[in-house]
Amino acid sequence: MKACSRRPWLLLFLALSALLPWFTQAAPPSRSDGGPPGSVRPITQHEARLFADVLGKVIETIARRYYQPVAPELLAGKALVALYEAAGVAVPVPLRGDLVAALAGTDLRREVFTARKALGNPEVLRGDRAYRVALNGMVEVLDPHTQFFMHDDRLAASAQTGSSAVGFILEDPTGPNDPVWIRSVILGSPASQAGILPGDELVAVDGDAVPPGLTNARLARVLSVAPGRACQVVVRPPGGTARTVLLTPSLFEEESLRGWRRLDEQSGWDYWLDRPRQIAYLRLGSISTRVGDQMGHLLNWLQEAGLSGVVLDLRDCPGGAVFGAVEVAGLFLPAEQPGWIVAQRTQVASASYRGESPENRVEHHWVLGGFHFTELPVSVLIGPTTTGGGELIAAALQDYGRAQLFGGRTRGKGTIQRSDVQIENAQVAMPFTMTLTAGLFFRASGQSLQRLPTHTEKDVWGVRPSPGCEIRLPPAEQRLQRRWRHLQDLRREDDRTQLPLDRLENDPVLHAAWRWLTQQRPDPAQH
Repeated sequence: MKACSRRPWLLLFLALSALLPWFTQAAPPSRSDGGPPGSVRPITQHEARLFADVLGKVIETIARRYYQPVAPELLAGKALVALYEAAGVAVPVPLRGDLVAALAGTDLRREVFTARKALGNPEVLRGDRAYRVALNGMVEVLDPHTQFFMHDDRLAASAQTGSSAVGFILEDPTGPNDPVWIRSVILGSPASQAGILPGDELVAVDGDAVPPGLTNARLARVLSVAPGRACQVVVRPPGGTARTVLLTPSLFEEESLRGWRRLDEQSGWDYWLDRPRQIAYLRLGSISTRVGDQMGHLLNWLQEAGLSGVVLDLRDCPGGAVFGAVEVAGLFLPAEQPGWIVAQRTQVASASYRGESPENRVEHHWVLGGFHFTELPVSVLIGPTTTGGGELIAAALQDYGRAQLFGGRTRGKGTIQRSDVQIENAQVAMPFTMTLTAGLFFRASGQSLQRLPTHTEKDVWGVRPSPGCEIRLPPAEQRLQRRWRHLQDLRREDDRTQLPLDRLENDPVLHAAWRWLTQQRPDPAQH
């Protein structure tokens, strides 16, 4: 109560909130439970207190464990503003400015309780909907990888990969008025089966026009409908006519490891890019926990067939399981590095976590036992859509001088998400789950991979190509290349259609990497 007495403006405003429709000439909230038109079912003291307690615990958890400091007052203020706006009630004047200053020194749970009690139970805030509104308000000031998923949300199954359950991922917006482009489409997903391709423009969802600058995080909210219900998506291919497709979200498993040409369902992929020179091509999609083991056995089989070099394509890799990324990098690195006195374990990367106990604050990722191809020539393809675990792999191979990197600078996502975050001191079952950005990756050299909002092209972030191997392509050309790669993935063995990438020159990055490998003279004895 002491904290509230320091904010008489808020108490006065809340006391008059029921009269605001008349003062502002705004339409009053509607009632759906049989009461008089324009009335709102009162919220009980217990409901408001439970809501405030849950939100307070979420705010405390984020403030302590988020990868960088964030003011609890800012989180609470964004939640309050979202609740007022959803209810159609004017936001209090102090909350229209500096939220941290407006709520400094207050009891944040009391502030949330008072606001929730005053707003009552309009339909938009009924039950768990108030949580969705408040949490969506908070994530606006967090990074796009921190997300909340209500238990009835059909996107929860794919929260770890950051992709929607319909199977496509958007390009990062570069300007507020740019069209919304589909960056990648996951093989085997509903989107892929419906014929949606990378480079298509996303025009509308369920009859609503897609706003310019739509991010993947906001797309997740746009597509948040009842599980199993089809959504109507309008896409427009480059230079073509818009078409409408129905997408029903479903569980699917992406192929992490792909080759150059698809064979029949039993044989999988043909991995030979250049069979006469025995150069193989391996492409990573979303990194699974098993992909390192799969790649190790594959490389061993290819080596027995005379493998002389490998192209590892990470251009469309959106990241994924950390363990899988560490295993993939470790395939090309020795388990130990010579030290001053004795050999030392080879570190692939390290991670730091804010808010963890001292013994868990720093985490080291080492090369493990198993297959090692330490003398195999490797060329790695990277670009702006190489993300997270893909960047970790490229950085490790670059730091130890084990590969030549071709293409463009990577995205610069060095953050780590925890999808199993427990809300601290929660006494009740939460109607949602939280994926929280809790840590940062550092490459073996000690440099951070993360690109901060203040960073420019001159700063250290992400992974750059090897000297003399940078190949810059305009965004439209990158979009076209991703579309061609997806068409290459879809083509079956018995399909004789000629595709653009049947000629390596049409992919300048791949062509440069192939030429470099043809100039190598590897020792045939592999270790």
